[in-house]
Amino acid sequence: QRIINFPILVMAGMVLLAFAIISIFGASMSGPPPKPVEFFTQSPSEQLYVLARSRGNTTPEQYMTIARDLETRIENINGIESVYTVTGAGAGGGGALNGVGDVPSDTVVRLYTELLPFAERRDTQSIMDDLTEAVTGIPGVITEVTAVDQGPPIGKDIGIQISSDVPADLRAATAKVRAKLASMDGIIDIEDTTPLPGVEWEFIVNRAEAGRLGLDVGTIGAALQFVTEGALVGRYRPLDADDEVDIRIRYPASARTSSELDRLRIQTPQGALPLSAVTTRVAKPRQDKIERRDLLPYYIVQANTAKDYATNIQVEELTEWKANEAGFPPSVQTKFLGQQEENEDALAFFKAAGLAILFMMSVILLLQFNSFYHVFLTILAVVMSVFGVLLGLAFYSYVSMILTLTGVIALAGIVVNNNIVLIDAYQRLREHGFGAVDAAVRTAAQRLRPVFLTTLTTVVGLMPLILGWQANIFTGEFSTKGSSTSEIWAPISYVVACGLGFATILTLIVTPVMLAMPTVMRGRIERLFRRFKTGRKRARKPRSDAPAPAE
Repeated sequence: QRIINFPILVMAGMVLLAFAIISIFGASMSGPPPKPVEFFTQSPSEQLYVLARSRGNTTPEQYMTIARDLETRIENINGIESVYTVTGAGAGGGGALNGVGDVPSDTVVRLYTELLPFAERRDTQSIMDDLTEAVTGIPGVITEVTAVDQGPPIGKDIGIQISSDVPADLRAATAKVRAKLASMDGIIDIEDTTPLPGVEWEFIVNRAEAGRLGLDVGTIGAALQFVTEGALVGRYRPLDADDEVDIRIRYPASARTSSELDRLRIQTPQGALPLSAVTTRVAKPRQDKIERRDLLPYYIVQANTAKDYATNIQVEELTEWKANEAGFPPSVQTKFLGQQEENEDALAFFKAAGLAILFMMSVILLLQFNSFYHVFLTILAVVMSVFGVLLGLAFYSYVSMILTLTGVIALAGIVVNNNIVLIDAYQRLREHGFGAVDAAVRTAAQRLRPVFLTTLTTVVGLMPLILGWQANIFTGEFSTKGSSTSEIWAPISYVVACGLGFATILTLIVTPVMLAMPTVMRGRIERLFRRFKTGRKRARKPRSDAPAPAE
């Protein structure tokens, strides 16, 4: 009742409190240790893969050797029930892997591990740590342990797309980005989409000499096909097949070697001549395919963030490095992919969704209250709840972009109820003839208990989700260990509880003060105006002891 006469001080206190909360949240994000910003959840799912990569020519026998070695290394790890292994070209090839994202093209072995039921094993992260330690150290093989994403697949934590129409600049920039990632602390599982090591031969035709000898490019290419994939001479369709089969002619296997290219002879009107008479063979790096985005060839460099490191901090360091130290040529363009890209898209979507929700709420409230000021006070509760969310996140282990923003959207529909109740009671008291200040005080007193009770029951009801408690009423079992799905509900429930509790406390103080503020401020302005007017009149009135004017 006393502070209702000081609305300016209350508003100033709100502003100072908001700045203090922002400072606390910013300090918690920068650390130490820095707070990670995840797209969905921080804990891995229950589906684990072990990938073995080899950037060289590997035979099928070597595939099986690597696979057996990996199976032997992980067979005694506690928590794994069974292992399913795929080797050879089907293990990689750049395809998608059930929520993991694109598999590296140099993957030669993939192991899928089926874990024991959640209640019968330890946490997934511990199993991943043991898997990583067990499979590390195979000579000539790059191993990687990865988990299927909980939620939408986003691939690896950090992804950078490098685009350029100059091949030399594209390769140099890709190598520079990969070297930078390798030099950073907390970066693991680095990969890129550059072609696998290899050599391809390019034959440059001397067109003038070929024309003089009566040859053309098509004839020379057909002669080369006898050494490579074979010359197409026809097609036929078997009785038991729907598609046609190519009929090709090529030399025997002993004559299809790179050395035979130098001895290959081509028939001309002047007789058989060596192929080297009209062509020059040049060795070039192998290029399996050329991928384009926005009409530009591109490569992608990806990596994961190690445990106890924050991806957002790593991305900030990379952003600063690209801007100040990378020194890319003008032809090179870079873009963040992976988690950073998904976080930006999610934030943009939730901004638009939040504005749309506030607008629709405002229209409905305006029809009910018939007052823009009262609508503003109701929406103010949503703003206050956001600061409560920031204060709560300052003490949470990480920030989930999707789950946190989902909680904020859900919170907006809950927290306005308190202000609606207060403002409705205030308007009814005003209709019954109570003054603005008296009505505001009575509103806070009458609605204190229901507002507190509804908030308290909501927060208490969310506590099992926040703490990961489980109860089975049919078996009588109770557990505080959590489950595979508790990690999804905990951030949402935590956000709603923090925002609702913080906003409720401020609502019971700020809303009554703001309801009475127009009347209080109008009365103060009128009193100041009357004092000013009275003072001017006294200044103009002559004093009684002043000498009379001379006649």
